[in-house]
Amino acid sequence: MQVLRGISFLLLVQIVVVTGQECSEEGVVRLADGVNVDGVGVYGRVEICINQQWGTVCDDGWDVAEARVACSQLGDFDFANPFTEYGGGSGRIHSFSCAGNENGLLNCSSDLDVDYCYHFKDVGVRCYYAQCNETDVRLVDGRTPNYGRVEICFVGGWGSVCNDGWDERDAEVVCRQLGCDGRPIALINYPVLSNYPLQYHLDDVECSGSEDMLSDCAHGGIGVHDCMEMAEVAGVICSECNETDVRLVDGVTSDDGRVEICFSGLWGSVCDDSWDYRDARVVCQQLGYNGTSVALSSHRVLTDESLFYYLDDVDCRGNENLLSQCEHGGVGIHNCGVGHQEAGVICSNAVECNETDVRLVAGTTPYDGLVEICLYGLWGSVCDTRWDYRDAGVVCRQLGYDGPSYPLLSHDGSSELRYHLDDVHCEGTESSLSDCSHRGIGVHYCYLYEPAGVVCTNVTCIEGAVHLVGGDDVSRGRVAYCYNGTWYSVCASDWDTTGEEARVVCETLGYDTSYYASVVVNYGRGTDPILPLSIECGSGTSAFSDCSTAELDVSQCSHAAGVDCFAICTTVGLTDCSQCNGESCTSHYGCRCGSDCFFYGKCCPDISVTKNCFVEECEHGAVRLVGGLTDSTGRLELCALGVWGKVCNAFGYWGPDTARVVCRQLGFSEDGAYILKDDIERFGTSDKDAVIGKVHCIGTESRLLECSHSSIGFHYCSPYYFDYDELDIVISCYDEVRGCEDGEVRLDGGFTSSTGRMEVCMDRRWGGVCSDGFNVKDARVVCSELDFNPGDGAIIEGPVTLEASPVFVGSVTCTGSEQSFSECSHDRPPSGGCSVAAISCGMSSSMHTHVSGSLMTPILP
Repeated sequence: MQVLRGISFLLLVQIVVVTGQECSEEGVVRLADGVNVDGVGVYGRVEICINQQWGTVCDDGWDVAEARVACSQLGDFDFANPFTEYGGGSGRIHSFSCAGNENGLLNCSSDLDVDYCYHFKDVGVRCYYAQCNETDVRLVDGRTPNYGRVEICFVGGWGSVCNDGWDERDAEVVCRQLGCDGRPIALINYPVLSNYPLQYHLDDVECSGSEDMLSDCAHGGIGVHDCMEMAEVAGVICSECNETDVRLVDGVTSDDGRVEICFSGLWGSVCDDSWDYRDARVVCQQLGYNGTSVALSSHRVLTDESLFYYLDDVDCRGNENLLSQCEHGGVGIHNCGVGHQEAGVICSNAVECNETDVRLVAGTTPYDGLVEICLYGLWGSVCDTRWDYRDAGVVCRQLGYDGPSYPLLSHDGSSELRYHLDDVHCEGTESSLSDCSHRGIGVHYCYLYEPAGVVCTNVTCIEGAVHLVGGDDVSRGRVAYCYNGTWYSVCASDWDTTGEEARVVCETLGYDTSYYASVVVNYGRGTDPILPLSIECGSGTSAFSDCSTAELDVSQCSHAAGVDCFAICTTVGLTDCSQCNGESCTSHYGCRCGSDCFFYGKCCPDISVTKNCFVEECEHGAVRLVGGLTDSTGRLELCALGVWGKVCNAFGYWGPDTARVVCRQLGFSEDGAYILKDDIERFGTSDKDAVIGKVHCIGTESRLLECSHSSIGFHYCSPYYFDYDELDIVISCYDEVRGCEDGEVRLDGGFTSSTGRMEVCMDRRWGGVCSDGFNVKDARVVCSELDFNPGDGAIIEGPVTLEASPVFVGSVTCTGSEQSFSECSHDRPPSGGCSVAAISCGMSSSMHTHVSGSLMTPILP
């Protein structure tokens, strides 16, 4: 006979209808209000035909023996169980007492047509076909064969085990009987995945742990229990794996597949949220691989079973010994969809590269390209955040190049780009890029278009030769001079932005200085020694080696000389200009489009114009603050090659050190310099193009261009980092004498401390408040904040016109319950100006104040 496992038989249930059946044969038994389960058995209330009338059976004395006799009358059933939950019937009530081997209930001792029983005590029965071998055990309702609710076979039928006293010794016997060798785990109150009533075979099981079969353990007797149906079921996990082991499944080969990890003796999947090569590396190393590893997301699932996830949001550093040692959201805690978010790996014993090696890829020559570094046996890119000439110099030196090096920024990457490093900061003296500081291996905030690159060169030191080092292009950088077979940096203590020395350096290098005057820029001291000679070039000198020299005490040199030569590409052959179409410039520093090209990203509008086709608005390198109420607060703009432009507010670069440099260059006190972040919309948004980005100052520089920065020219300020209205940098350089704390309020210009113009502090400056819409509620908030009686606050009639101070606040709306004026809502002042509100807080009864125009005159009684 076929044994039905689990709960699949529930689909075969059908109701047995007995209403209207004739009672013609004495002693015939039928089941009412029950069910018939094909291949399993029948269940229902017992009714018997006596004297041609259907009657029910009283539950007094009704037990397994009586149930067996009733089931034998109903068919070829192998065992029976008495039940009483099928409701009450009607008609006469009878009572029977059987030995269990009778051919029918009428052959048992009986008491027919009793008057001491009621229909709510009518009995039922469950009649079963044999389903199993005696004393066998099995696990059901589990997601694996080793996990589930315990059932044991008695009298040919499966029955559950009550969980009273259930522990790991009992679970050990069950697992041993099932042939499992792993560590068992006892499960209390196991969930029942069936609406079908449970049959309990055992209760109060107590095993020593050494028994071979569960039936050998002590228990309360077969079928004897006091357990609530469906609520007190014993279960076990017979371990199928060792704790925290990992394995690969559903793979094409044994070296790849979906990652599973063992917890509580069972295998479970890993969700692919944040899954990357560091996590894959830990898995592969735990499995014994010593080569490369590749992370796979949404790995294919070759099973019809629902997956169980153990881990999500795994975040490995890459050096852990076990996957379980990595950070994660908690065992069993996940938000993954079943069947399409599985983490996988490909493991290999092959190694792509030697640890910490660097290489250049996707370049036009062997000396330039995107930087890749080998970590964990895999090549990975470097993000260009803070990438500068010092970082580029370390890379080129590690590759064996001894000439100047130039950083390349924001180059397009492939869709398979893998970032190893971000926010790299080298001192310039390191022998390997891996020795420089960074965010951490694999930790980055970069997009595909932000890999860092370099241009490396080999330069032979020939006496009198000169080249530029440490800039972001070959046309700019620190001046290096070959003297007595050694490269030296040149002292620039006597150089200035209009000096002949910068012009001579650029002309020596082949640049046409008639296009734009070369300027001196501080590119740092570098690693080369300072030349023990001061160099001075005359107006007629054309070669740097022809300049006059004098002995120099290098200890007195404050900084090394650096220059920007502002190359035109056709002059020095830097870039193929064939792509110029007369409307735009495509080279690094501009192509000639018909005539000369405007350096700042646009071609000359009139090809008849020669040389510089733009009008110089300012001195190169100058800074200013615009849009503020004073020249010490506002949006930062930089003069680049005679044109004012804004500075990109690049994420992670701007801070108080940079603000101090700007304020110092403008001649303001650097002690109070700070960057405004919370209220920058008051200064408007610049309509100018960005001319520089990624500026990073250490705070000691005297000018902004002495700070580390990207190349000068058109810059796209990425909206991925900021909203468009936040691209401008707003700086305040406040005067300590006039300083105040933002948000403070005061009354100024009155005859007493409780009367005067309403002023509020913004950007460390006092400014007025418009009188338009200003009312008693607003005045009371101000008076309360100034420790006057808020009930005495009143607006002074005839608002004054503020002449000496700016107006900061337009229309104000206070509810009157605010603790400070800064909590009230307000607008910007109108562009056409406004009169300023004046307030009297708690004036004495002997004096009233009258305000007319800008004068306040006491009115005497």
